[in-house]
Amino acid sequence: METLTRIFGQVVPTFFTTTGGVSMSEVARIQAENKQQNDKFWSVISDAVSSVFRKVLTFLGNAEASRTISGSTVAVDDIRNQYSSVAGRNAQTAVLMHGLKLLRRMETTLERMDLDHLIADIPEAPVHVSSAKKGTTCDTSTFMEMTNIDDMIAHLHDAILVQFDFGFFRRANELNSKAAAIGKLLSEQGSFFRELLRPLPKGSEQATQTGVIVTQWEREYSPADLESFALLRDELRQEYENLQRQLNGCRKQIKDAVRAYNLDEERAYQTRYGAYRIEADRYDRACEQIRSAAETLRQQALGELAGLRVRVEV
Repeated sequence: METLTRIFGQVVPTFFTTTGGVSMSEVARIQAENKQQNDKFWSVISDAVSSVFRKVLTFLGNAEASRTISGSTVAVDDIRNQYSSVAGRNAQTAVLMHGLKLLRRMETTLERMDLDHLIADIPEAPVHVSSAKKGTTCDTSTFMEMTNIDDMIAHLHDAILVQFDFGFFRRANELNSKAAAIGKLLSEQGSFFRELLRPLPKGSEQATQTGVIVTQWEREYSPADLESFALLRDELRQEYENLQRQLNGCRKQIKDAVRAYNLDEERAYQTRYGAYRIEADRYDRACEQIRSAAETLRQQALGELAGLRVRVEV
């Protein structure tokens, strides 16, 4: 890792190690396993959304009969105990994917990078001063409008990344993943909690050749269950708001770092550009003097040429 650190700087040991950790070949497997586990949880929630009401079919004919069709239910503790695991797996995946993206970025850079300057001192050719560097890979105004931590981290240059330790990014990913999991529980269209509060569906009657099928709906959950779910919903809302406050702090730290970096780079650029303009003006004057002297010499030569005569004597 010494050579990589020499080329890319402290960002390498910040995100990578040679002992422990997760190999790049394992990232895809862990990502797939985490997704599979999380999909199971969301499948249970999805089934529970459609099972808030149970269907009661009553057949009216020669003999009255009824049948209750219940769906898949979920307990308060099922959600309380598992959503944090969903968020934890999402956070783990986010950390691993940031590392993988950074590795791919370094790999691509290495393929195009000129490393001669690392091997020997090469005279630097006079060039125009480059523009001030930016701390993000996208337009600064676009970055400042971002709210998703994942997107923000993905658009940071190494110079900003190394200003934060691994713990900061891990915590930010954990907060973001947990908030996303709770947000999905609370606000997804047709969510479980919203379905609990919906009025009972209207029943129906369907005439057949032998009688009438009466369909009625009853609540699958008892009033005590509904109260427990209401308490859980309020807990989740409070936790979501707390997570958002912490995430706002992380967002502010990142954006402040970008602003400070951009400002320092702009000041440094203005200093460099001022020195460059002095040298450029001096260079332009020198070139103009050379051109003027050359033109004078040319005119002198033309004058002498006009006065030349052909020699005819020894």
